[in-house]
Amino acid sequence: MTDLVQQLEHMRVRMHQQAQQEAGLVADLDDALRASDHQLLQDVRTVAAEHEARRAAILGELQMLAARLNALPLRESAHSLPNAPRGILSNGQSNASRTADWEQRSASIREALANHLQKRAVTG
Repeated sequence: MTDLVQQLEHMRVRMHQQAQQEAGLVADLDDALRASDHQLLQDVRTVAAEHEARRAAILGELQMLAARLNALPLRESAHSLPNAPRGILSNGQSNASRTADWEQRSASIREALANHLQKRAVTG
């Protein structure tokens, strides 16, 4: 009987040691996963910041381009009818209709760009 008690005690000690080893492995895995999650979060934040910087740069360039385009002189004075009220061009087109045409062209450019980006996202 004492032999059985000794074997049981030996088995209990071995099981306790095995449980401690497994707990250590689980703790190590937890630490590794936390470090991996932290690194992934940092990488995502870095990519997002780089994207925002590129986006801001592009927006700045587009705003400068828009400012330059608005700064271009209208050819109204050279092509105006002599007795036509200011804002009416020689072909009868008013500045308002030219603005509407510009807005329509801008909208079509935005639409074409959106379609291109959408196709690129699907194929990319």
